[in-house]
Amino acid sequence: MQQKSKLPEGWTWADMSDIFVWANGKSLPKKNMESGNYLVYGGNGINGHHTKWLSSEECIVIGRVGANCGNIHLAKSESWITDNAIYSSWSSKNISLKYFLFVLSNCKLNEYSSGSGQPYVSQKTLASQTIMLPPFAEQHRNVSAIEELFARLDATNEKLDRVLEILKKLRQSVLTSAFDGKLTEDWRIIFQNSNGKNEIFQKNIHVNSSYLSEKPMIPDNELLPILPNSWFWATIEQLASIEPRSIQSGPFGSNLLHSEFQETGVLAIGIDNVLYRSFSLGKEHRISNEKYHELKKYTTRPLDVLITVMATVGRCCVVPQDIETAIITKHVYRITPNREVISSYYLMNALSGAATVKEQIDNQIRGQTRPGINGKILKATSIPLPPLPEQQEIVKRIDALFAFADSIEAKVKAAREKTEKLRQSILAKAFSGELVPTEAEIAKREGRDYETAEVLLERIKEERRKSGKKR
Repeated sequence: MQQKSKLPEGWTWADMSDIFVWANGKSLPKKNMESGNYLVYGGNGINGHHTKWLSSEECIVIGRVGANCGNIHLAKSESWITDNAIYSSWSSKNISLKYFLFVLSNCKLNEYSSGSGQPYVSQKTLASQTIMLPPFAEQHRNVSAIEELFARLDATNEKLDRVLEILKKLRQSVLTSAFDGKLTEDWRIIFQNSNGKNEIFQKNIHVNSSYLSEKPMIPDNELLPILPNSWFWATIEQLASIEPRSIQSGPFGSNLLHSEFQETGVLAIGIDNVLYRSFSLGKEHRISNEKYHELKKYTTRPLDVLITVMATVGRCCVVPQDIETAIITKHVYRITPNREVISSYYLMNALSGAATVKEQIDNQIRGQTRPGINGKILKATSIPLPPLPEQQEIVKRIDALFAFADSIEAKVKAAREKTEKLRQSILAKAFSGELVPTEAEIAKREGRDYETAEVLLERIKEERRKSGKKR
């Protein structure tokens, strides 16, 4: 409902019930939907075709319940409207439907709710709306101006979306080059030619080579890409710490029930806490101290690498150095790496974005009924392993390039928000008579009479009486 305010000259207040008759759409299950020439509209817009139509005239369609509540579309003549939407079964011929499409989109219909609290729009809700009605010609001028300005904003948003897509590709390109050796190719040349540093570099190569030769499950290098001379392929099992339970999932089944979570106590880390390359407290599930003592073996360690193994598979982060006492829960694996040979942050990045690593995991889980990573898959996954100094340089460069991309993305999102605010500002100006010259102003300038909205409204009411349509 538009707020009562001073009307522009020539405008009037009007009840939506004078201008429209609203009706619920009719049920049309997908299985009964036939391919035909008539469009089918639901709460989310066009969702198919049918051989029959429900509305003979062009009409406004509004999602009436749930997630699509308040969504507004302009349906073509001879369309079917499903029962999760309301449509204008009658509307005056003396209005611009497109103008009222914009009016209704500005009424925040999705904020109405049923007794259960679920978003819900009824015919009564729509009929009770009171709006500021401009003269007929002014409605059309406003529509033309709104569409022109919105088209500019849409074009701007398309460009902003392309920037976001470029940033996505940039991040993936950074990760790809990080783990095939290209990102630090220049660094290796400089480092190896520097006095004293080459000795450290060679020592790390020797440490890696000796360490890996003593560990089980050497991967089949013939199936993996060729690496720089100073790099090795190593499985996660080879790279894990010798500490007990260095590769471990959280407790399953009756060991930890959802009903045992509480607001205080020991933190229980779940998939909500493991974001893409970052740890978040997010939803703080906690357990009692007594329950913690039962599940103490699932305690996470600072700088462990966490990976989600069900639902959103493969999200990774590093446990903060200052983490409070916490356990992992089901669907999260923790890896305690041997930090003498691999950096936690390097391993996290490799699991997050190295193409060869992702491919190994995807090949193992493809075809599963419920895709997920288990301990066997995780342990056998091979990681490209450079010497520790180069790992640290790789992490440093990834962080710098990602920070650069993040800063641009923040600016793009801010610009996106600004375009949405401009959209609302355009509508506010249109509905207050400030976007285009009013009919009263033009009539005065041209020295002619004009039909006021008050007279227009009387014509609309007469049109409705003649149609026999009830309020």
